[in-house]
Amino acid sequence: MLSLEGLARKTPEERAALTHILEKDFSIFCRWVFPLIEGHPFHWGVVQDIIADFLSDVAAGKVSRGIINTKPRFGKSIELAMWCAWWLIKQPTCQFLYLSSSDDLAKMQSDTVRKILKLPEVRLLWAIDFSESTDTKGLWKTKQGGGFRAVTTGGQVTGFGAGQYGADDFRGAIIVDDPIKPEDARSIVKQEAMNSRYKTTIRNRLNDKRTPIIIVMQRLGDGDLSGFLLGGGSGEKWTVVRIPGLVDEEEEASAEARFASDWGYGIPYPTGLDEGYVWPEKFGPAEDAAERLDPDTWSAQTMQNPRVRGGALFRVSWFRRFERFDVSSGVSGRVWDPDGNMVWLRYMAVTADTAMKTANRNDFSVFMLWGIGMDGYLYLLDVLRGK
Repeated sequence: MLSLEGLARKTPEERAALTHILEKDFSIFCRWVFPLIEGHPFHWGVVQDIIADFLSDVAAGKVSRGIINTKPRFGKSIELAMWCAWWLIKQPTCQFLYLSSSDDLAKMQSDTVRKILKLPEVRLLWAIDFSESTDTKGLWKTKQGGGFRAVTTGGQVTGFGAGQYGADDFRGAIIVDDPIKPEDARSIVKQEAMNSRYKTTIRNRLNDKRTPIIIVMQRLGDGDLSGFLLGGGSGEKWTVVRIPGLVDEEEEASAEARFASDWGYGIPYPTGLDEGYVWPEKFGPAEDAAERLDPDTWSAQTMQNPRVRGGALFRVSWFRRFERFDVSSGVSGRVWDPDGNMVWLRYMAVTADTAMKTANRNDFSVFMLWGIGMDGYLYLLDVLRGK
C-alpha cells in the first residue's frame, strides 16, 4: 500500500477512490494500517476472516450481544483495536467502552486505536480532529462527539457510555476483552464477582439499548463470564463465535451438545472451519502435545469447551450464593443475592442422608433445606448435621 509520500502525490480524486476502498473493506484497511504501526505485515487468515464477518454482523445490527471465544495469541485483540479505529474513521461520533482485566491491555488497546487515528497517512485521507480537553491513554474524544474509554473490568466506568442514543446506525459498542485473568480461572469468588459486575454495572453503560456488547475471551472454566452468560445468567441471548485451536470431530459434537444443555442462551455462529489445526503456524502437534498434559487447560483454553466443574451429574454452575433468605411465607420463600437483588423461590425441598447406626464411629446424618429459585438456580438454605 502507498506510503505517505506516495499518497501526497495522488490527486484528490485518486485519494477519494482510495478512501472509499479502505472504508468499504475492513481486511484491506487492516493490511494497510498494521505495517504502519507495527513495522511488519499483518497475517490475515481464516481466524481473522471469521472475526471480521462476525464484527460486520454486529455493526449491521444483526448481533446485539456477541461472544468471541478463541485460543490465546490468535490475534483477537489487535483486530478489535483496528476495527474500533476503522469505525471512528468512518463515523467519528462512535463511542467505545473497552474493558479488560488487565489495565495494561486496556490502555494499550486505547493507545493503539489513537495511534492509528493520528497516523500522518490517516490524517491525510480523513479529517479527524481530537478534543484537546480530553486526550489520555485511558480516555480521549474526537471533536465530532465520539470517543474511547479504556478501563479495567473492576474499574470506574461511570460518566461514560457506549453508543449514541437514538442513532439508527452503528455508533460504537461495549467491548469486554479477557474479563478475568487466567490465574483466576479456579477462583469461584472472582468469577462470580465478574459475572455480577456485568449485570449490575457493565451492561448499564449503554447510551442506547440497541448498542452492542461484545465479550472477547479465551474460555477459562465452566463458570467464567462466557459460561455464565451462555447459561442464562443475564437473561440475554448471545451469538457465539467459537474458534478452538484444533477442530476435532468428537470435541465439536461435545460442544454442539452443550448448546442444547448448558449453553441454552447461546446461538452458535457458523465458522465453516475444516477439521484439523486452525492456525498450524501458531498451534500445531508440538504445542498440542504439551497442552494436553493439563486436561482442564486444554479443554478450556485450547478447545474453548471447558470441562464441567463438579462432574456431569451435579454442576457448580447450577448453584448460586446468597446473603440471606426468608421462608416465613410458608411453602415458598425468597433469597437476596450479594448485590441485594431479591429472588422468589419457586418451591423448597428437604433432602436427608441418614446414618444407619448411632455410634460415634458411624456416619453423620445430614438434612438439607433447598430452594429452587425463579431464576433457575439452586440455593442451599440450611443444613442440619449430627449424630
